Amino acid sequence: MIEYTVTESDMQIVDQMMTGDKFNRHTLVEKGEGQKVGLMAEIAFKRLLVKRFPEIEYVGHKNYEYDFEIDGLTFDVKAKKRTVSCKPEYECHVNVYQRKSNVMYYVFASVVDDLVQFMGYMSKPDFWSKAHIVKKGDDTGIVEGADSAKMFYRDLRSMHDLEENIELYLYRKAFGEV
Repeated sequence: MIEYTVTESDMQIVDQMMTGDKFNRHTLVEKGEGQKVGLMAEIAFKRLLVKRFPEIEYVGHKNYEYDFEIDGLTFDVKAKKRTVSCKPEYECHVNVYQRKSNVMYYVFASVVDDLVQFMGYMSKPDFWSKAHIVKKGDDTGIVEGADSAKMFYRDLRSMHDLEENIELYLYRKAFGEV
């Protein structure tokens, strides 16, 4: 897990970007709270990577399939608001309707107050081959609000590997190997 504490300056950016609306018809959280949590995680993700990868570009405002690009790599940051610190046995999820999205990697985060906890990442093909599907209305300890693919945080790739894998990709691309 990698943690990032959102600053006052970061929150000013979040406040400027928020519309206060639901993201789409699949959004469960009211009054833009889900949007706030998502933006906090997206800003934290960029802050963590921008020093090593200045070419990171936020595209979430113009592309609804993913949030970031780094020289051809695409990332969708999935954030979940929590009231307690996240644990490896908790689950992450991606709604089934997003299965056809044109994204390469999912990055999973939990947000507790101003603390963003990045729990791991996974390529889209690996996620969909390893996750289990739950249906809207299933009782999994909570009543599921949408058809989703879920897996435990402990089964994700470590966030500590992410930067090295991006660097390896960029190196291979520079030498025409990708």
